[in-house]
Amino acid sequence: GEQRYDEAILSFEKSVSHNPGHASSHSAIAQLNLMKGQKIKSILAYTRFFSLEPDTDRSKKNLEFFNAALKGNAEKTGQNKNTIFI
Repeated sequence: GEQRYDEAILSFEKSVSHNPGHASSHSAIAQLNLMKGQKIKSILAYTRFFSLEPDTDRSKKNLEFFNAALKGNAEKTGQNKNTIFI
């Protein structure tokens, strides 16, 4: 459950504290936070991942998840109004 996600995130955060350039850990943190519904934390971790690994097959796949996280909280509420939920 969610506790296992939290434990995994802590493990990857520990990895990043020892090796900030470890792109895989940033990617895992992003994916786990997205699974938990923590979109802001996910977006931040994806941003760190992309700064380390901007142009690989894995970054292209992660870009799809990143874009989904960004789009998932916006809706059109009227003729000229947009609402973004954070």
